[in-house]
Amino acid sequence: MQPTKQSQALARYQKGDYKGAFRIFATFHIGFTEHERKCLKIAQECLAGHSEFYKMLGRDVEATIAEAKLIINTKYGV
Repeated sequence: MQPTKQSQALARYQKGDYKGAFRIFATFHIGFTEHERKCLKIAQECLAGHSEFYKMLGRDVEATIAEAKLIINTKYGV
């Protein structure tokens, strides 16, 4: 049986691969609000090396990443 996207994302998250986990979670349409998906996407992009761009836009990169982690911790209890 092939692993689900959710199980793949959770495995990455638990291993500390937040960028990979957020990339997968950001594609989920069920279970996440528009704001949560946007937060996960921006956190993934910041971890992928685009943090300076988001800082120029006035976004607090560290707070965004922390919020993305909180979203996953709250939804999945990890």
